[in-house]
Amino acid sequence: MIDDLLWQAIAAGLPAYLDRQRWYADKLRPITELSIVDLATAESSDCTILLALIGIDYELGDARRYFVPMTVHREPTPERATIAWSDDQTHPRWVQDAISDASFRDFLIDAGAQLNLIGQHGTFVFEPWMLDGLPLLLGPATQSNAMAFEQSNSSITYGDQVIVKLYRRLEVGQNIEVDMNRYLGSEAGFPSVPKLISAATYRGEAGSIPLMLVQQHVGDHRDAWTALTELLRLKASDSLEFVERLGRVTGEMHVALAAAPPSSVLSPQLIVPQDVVAWREDFLRSANETDWITGDRLRVLPTRSQQSASEYLASPRDWQER
Repeated sequence: MIDDLLWQAIAAGLPAYLDRQRWYADKLRPITELSIVDLATAESSDCTILLALIGIDYELGDARRYFVPMTVHREPTPERATIAWSDDQTHPRWVQDAISDASFRDFLIDAGAQLNLIGQHGTFVFEPWMLDGLPLLLGPATQSNAMAFEQSNSSITYGDQVIVKLYRRLEVGQNIEVDMNRYLGSEAGFPSVPKLISAATYRGEAGSIPLMLVQQHVGDHRDAWTALTELLRLKASDSLEFVERLGRVTGEMHVALAAAPPSSVLSPQLIVPQDVVAWREDFLRSANETDWITGDRLRVLPTRSQQSASEYLASPRDWQER
């Protein structure tokens, strides 16, 4: 798959690369070890594509897994974001961020014809790109671009037709966004969500891990919070009408969800005591990690944040009682 020299270069370059990414949620936790959970490769005309699941161990708290697709080139290119450089004078190699690389974006289109890539321990499964029961074909002049604004994921647009969302922090099991999009847009015929086009999943020994969502591009739409706060800031006369429309659509969505049949993964389920216990344990673990990280990194926080963090640490925080 990849040789030791290339992995050493990647492992050395990844921490700095991760620290620059908005989707990387563990910036304040010092890394103790990086490892490859699984890896599959594909060849394009000018590079090797690495589909890498990276395991990260930290000084405190649970280990994480991240999806970090990369491309390997023989020559550097200014348009691409470099993660690492393999210092081999005979065969130098540059490891690039795949999202910013047109070769990787073209690969995802090809994978949309339904592709299975065998990794070291599992399989990377790409569903075919379908819309309204028919194969979705992009025009030859369609331009792809990595979206500059990222949160917990990375997104790629293909013209004004398709948007691809790559999940970065990985969890075994169902992905609620994929399931909701598939059910509401296709099965329930709910018109207020973009339709699902495809998805990609890693299937390994521990189970299935969602990697990617492909859906209709709905243009210059924003989330409801951003739209409403802008209306209120501008003191727009139709603010209340917006809230009314939002409430109506939200109610229609819940009616559609409540009608999910027993065969659906979204079929309504009763909350049982074990659910509450699990939620409580997850919260306590997260709260304790937050306390430790805040105290450990207090001195390196921006000045404007240090006072708030100090006040937080000085306040009573009996999470068990709360």
